[in-house]
Amino acid sequence: MKRNKDHFRGSLLGGAIGDTLGWPVEFLRLDEIKRRYGEEGITDLVVGRSGKAEITDDT
Repeated sequence: MKRNKDHFRGSLLGGAIGDTLGWPVEFLRLDEIKRRYGEEGITDLVVGRSGKAEITDDT
C-alpha cells in the first residue's frame, strides 16, 4: 500500500469531489433525481450562489 503525501492528498480530494457531486441529491429519491437531472442523474458539479461548486460539512 502506498502511503506518501500525494496519495493522501488524492484521497482527500476524491472525497471532496464526491461530496460536491452528492450534496444536491443527498436526500432525494431516485425518481426525484431523474426528474430533476435526467435519466442519467447528476453528472456534473452544481454551481452554488458563490459561482463555485460547494462542499459540505461532510468533507
